[in-house]
Amino acid sequence: MILASDYDGTLRVSKRVEPYDLEMIRRWQQAGHRFIAVTGRSMQTFEKEMEINAFHPDFIVTNNGGALYDRDGCQVKVNEIPFEQAMHIYHYLTQLPCSSIVVNEGKYRAVQVLDEASYDAKGREAGPYSVEEIIAKGRIAQFVLFIGDETLRHQIAKEIEMRFGDVVQPFINVDCIDIVPKGCDKGKGLKQAIALLKAEGEVYAIGDSYNDLPMLDAYIGCCVAHADDAIKAHAAYVFAGVGEAIAYLLAKQEEKK
Repeated sequence: MILASDYDGTLRVSKRVEPYDLEMIRRWQQAGHRFIAVTGRSMQTFEKEMEINAFHPDFIVTNNGGALYDRDGCQVKVNEIPFEQAMHIYHYLTQLPCSSIVVNEGKYRAVQVLDEASYDAKGREAGPYSVEEIIAKGRIAQFVLFIGDETLRHQIAKEIEMRFGDVVQPFINVDCIDIVPKGCDKGKGLKQAIALLKAEGEVYAIGDSYNDLPMLDAYIGCCVAHADDAIKAHAAYVFAGVGEAIAYLLAKQEEKK
């Protein structure tokens, strides 16, 4: 079997991943199953999370399906927004009512603060480069727009879709909008990861937010109990967390023996 999990809000719901969830991931992998992390984060910040929490997915999908990394953290594929259009989008985003913008070149990210008063902690996870240095590289793989108000997030996501939907896809996340190249999503990224792993068996995907829906709909969808009802409507199973999901799936497998 294969279990694909979102990270923020699903596997990690507080400052660190719960020990029980980490132990269950280890049991899952020891039983011969595959664990794939599918996140909206950049690899820059996700590498730190793996180090802090001491866990090693069999494959990593970052940038909401736009970038793929193997177990050793080696980059396999990165999708980019056509650079000229990306610059038009960037200049548009800087005029919007948000606290900060993250510009991602594939692995590394840089943060531009637009409203210091509402500048959130998550948006402070900058990298070794400035926004200007990222742009100078001539490649953009993802933008993240941090907006605290949920209604405004939905409204702006629709505006981005209307203006730039031919080149990018906006996804609503818990406190932000993730903007990725057209054709990228967590479902498609997960499909590529499974093919590259040459993994077989039932595929379960667990998440908590709107950007997780493509993989929940593409595979056997699961969500965490604190997810909105709109997310639960796409899930075949609802679990307290990733550890409980793994415990259920391992028990289910035992029953079949």
